[in-house]
Amino acid sequence: VSEAPPPPAFNYLGKQFDGQDWEVFLSLADRTYIAKAGALLDDSYKVESIDASSVTVVDLRTSQSQTISTGDRR
Repeated sequence: VSEAPPPPAFNYLGKQFDGQDWEVFLSLADRTYIAKAGALLDDSYKVESIDASSVTVVDLRTSQSQTISTGDRR
């Protein structure tokens, strides 16, 4: 039985808080994304959640998630 492939290796570039929501800057291969929670990336990935210390991205094809530390523990 083969396992599903691991989620993509999104690279975390940064984040900002606009007073209401977090917005993250992510890259994958040669693309850069600016996204808020709930955003779809390339119709294949969804930004499930963003908080001060991490961002979670779900691969909609496999339902696997990747949690990326933002390095901020506040």
